[in-house]
Amino acid sequence: MTKKTFAGFSILIITTICAYYWLQWKTLNGFVTAIDHGDELFGDLVTFYYPMAKAILSEKLPVPGYYYSAFFALLISPLGTLPIAQVKLIWGILQVFLAAVLGIVSSEKLLELPRAAKVFFLFLFLTSFPLLHNFKWGQVSVLITLCVLTVIWFYKNEYYIPAGILLAFAVSIKYYPAIFIIYPLFKRNYRFLISFGLSTLTFLAVIPSIMLGPLEWVNFEKAVSVLIADAKFAGDVNSQYFGHVILRMFSLEDAPYKKKVLSAFLEESAGLYFWQISGSSGRYRRRKYRMH
Repeated sequence: MTKKTFAGFSILIITTICAYYWLQWKTLNGFVTAIDHGDELFGDLVTFYYPMAKAILSEKLPVPGYYYSAFFALLISPLGTLPIAQVKLIWGILQVFLAAVLGIVSSEKLLELPRAAKVFFLFLFLTSFPLLHNFKWGQVSVLITLCVLTVIWFYKNEYYIPAGILLAFAVSIKYYPAIFIIYPLFKRNYRFLISFGLSTLTFLAVIPSIMLGPLEWVNFEKAVSVLIADAKFAGDVNSQYFGHVILRMFSLEDAPYKKKVLSAFLEESAGLYFWQISGSSGRYRRRKYRMH
């Protein structure tokens, strides 16, 4: 498939899907009310991120429902100086930009799809419910996914130091991407591990300690831990965390001890398997290139 043909098909798919969405929902508000509950565009931004951005440098404690790090609160703190209407516009542009980069990294860099396959990928990507769900709520899942996939691409191409830094950045926003440290640990990839360790320490501890004060940072993280412990995510269908999905399948979401043990085991197994697939794929391509 030539570049011109690929561009034509891509424009056709984008136009067709946008037209379908317009016929389906008519307005942005129609989209928001149709996707999950709630009628607020970027509900997580409005309810949690924006209040946290406004409060982090003054209150120095998490607002109710904020389950992220102090580093992330500091990262978004400039938004707290702007009116919410401007913040929502900026957040919307950022959401679209990150989704576009995620699609490019996934199809071009990681999967290395031919143009014909990219056309099909584009259709699947633009009709992905998790992508629509992320946009409706204004969550950071696309950012975290983009970071993890870029880390894998860096790692496969032996850019271990930037891979470690980027994984540390993702972990410093939401903690669960740390599961991907298991594979480099087994492989004893010290360059990656040192890069990840130093970067995580910098993002999660050093920067917040400087900006908030050491004691205030510790109190912030303790308060977040309490909020997380009191929250009930496993039974919420909106939680697509792998361990929670399996727990719901076996109706174990209300069993505290089993939940913790099984969830951790499943997540570790999934992370290790994902890294192993990536490593095998990279070794296959290197062997193929050597043969040629």
